[in-house]
Amino acid sequence: MKKIKSTSRFINSWKKLKKRKTAYISLLILIVLIFVAVFGDILYPVDSFETDTANRLQPPSLQHIFGTDNLGRDLLARVIYGSKLSLSISIVSVIFALIMGTVLGLSAGYAGGKVDAVLSLVIDAICAFPTILIGLLLATAFGSGTLNIMIAIGIANTPYFARLVRSMASTLREREYVESAITAGLNHFEILTRYIIPNMSSVLIVQISLSAASAIITESALSFMGVGVQPPAASWGALLRDGYDFISRAPWLSVFPGIAIMVTVIALNFLGDGLRDALDVKIRIDG
Repeated sequence: MKKIKSTSRFINSWKKLKKRKTAYISLLILIVLIFVAVFGDILYPVDSFETDTANRLQPPSLQHIFGTDNLGRDLLARVIYGSKLSLSISIVSVIFALIMGTVLGLSAGYAGGKVDAVLSLVIDAICAFPTILIGLLLATAFGSGTLNIMIAIGIANTPYFARLVRSMASTLREREYVESAITAGLNHFEILTRYIIPNMSSVLIVQISLSAASAIITESALSFMGVGVQPPAASWGALLRDGYDFISRAPWLSVFPGIAIMVTVIALNFLGDGLRDALDVKIRIDG
């Protein structure tokens, strides 16, 4: 019965999402971006690290669709390579924030009492600072590099998941079906996995899409400031930084990475809005 209800909900949510044209198109765009990031080397077999100083700063042409950079490297190949890094950093950091935030939020919201008071105070204090500022401080402390940036952005986004989960958990624990489960003798782990977490999954899905967009912006900003991904690796933010020095001579160096960032972030935000409506984000009381 539960499987049938879950399938029915999925189908209804999918139909609602398809009706939101902006969200549906955004989903298709993201699928294409992920496909290009995964299979880009096959689709466009050009070495993104191969230099050709004789053809440096060449404008877009049939030979080099996005032009070349200051070292003669093919910019389209660099943007495709950057998509792997930028999307990977976004996905890994959001998963990290989701796990850590869920653990902290459940600890605060479900336990209540002094634990809730202390953790809520810490979470609210951290949320008072912009994500980019926290990411910058952590990236500076950890040092540059892809892994460190993933951790820094993940930690910076953790409080937002924690605050959301804490609010949901503190509300859900008062539901009658949770009280019935306690009376029936279910342990805390069973209650959390059967009743609390499933009833906040829709909200978390929406938050994941919005946090992914925030993570891409944060990574791009950190790399642009020089504390993110380091050469010769190139995320979209790093490509923006490389193009900044040649903005007057070769504007395409910044335009194409900037378009990639803009399209991805807008698509994620539109998808998040569509998912909010499609999943009918609210606390379900059917258990």
